[in-house]
Amino acid sequence: FADPISTGTWYHAKLDVVGTSVQGKLWAFGAPEPNWQISATQTSLTTAGQAGVRTTGAFVDYANFGQLSLG
Repeated sequence: FADPISTGTWYHAKLDVVGTSVQGKLWAFGAPEPNWQISATQTSLTTAGQAGVRTTGAFVDYANFGQLSLG
């Protein structure tokens, strides 16, 4: 994320996990959606039915959380 994160600002966050590939991005509300900003390989969650969201912020609202199983 190129800009500093600010309190009191709304952000979009997107995480894409396919197999062992993980990609993520974060952008301010009203700004254009960027390309994937970070990518990694994970080996812990590799079976069907494993998903979740974890944050450390005290005031987080997930108004549009969705999960899609492609397998």
